[in-house]
Amino acid sequence: DEIWDSLNNCSVYGVQTLKIRVNARFDEIFAPGSWINCTSPLNIRISALSSFPGVDRGDKKMNPHGYSDEELDYPISDIWIIKNDKEKGQPWCKIIYHVQPETNLAVVEFDDFDVVSNDFYYIAVRQKGQMLGDNDSIINNTGDEYMAFFGPVFIKNVQN
Repeated sequence: DEIWDSLNNCSVYGVQTLKIRVNARFDEIFAPGSWINCTSPLNIRISALSSFPGVDRGDKKMNPHGYSDEELDYPISDIWIIKNDKEKGQPWCKIIYHVQPETNLAVVEFDDFDVVSNDFYYIAVRQKGQMLGDNDSIINNTGDEYMAFFGPVFIKNVQN
């Protein structure tokens, strides 16, 4: 029920296997699936925490059930900010910011000077990992990364 409610409200946070945590603020507003008013430039601040052996500061276990410590201690390798592409129109999106932090805790900021009403944003985060999966993914080197997705965030009005 909660997954359906989240999709119905356009509030999506998806994780592929591991417990990657993402917190994204748009002008200090945590707003997945929401329409927000913002300023120009729009300040986007992203914190991403990778899976790791042990517990976080809130005493929550950061390694998913069934994984050994050796499988988890990998950094956040990529963070993307994705936005609608006004030039190509719907349904096209484009990457407006990409960083490769290579740390377990990444905090990045980006100012979008080209924000207008009706823009929308997604955040994508990738954590590298050990080669897990079937033989094809191991042979083709495609089974060693995990993704988390945050969004969308919709822009209602922009104040200069």
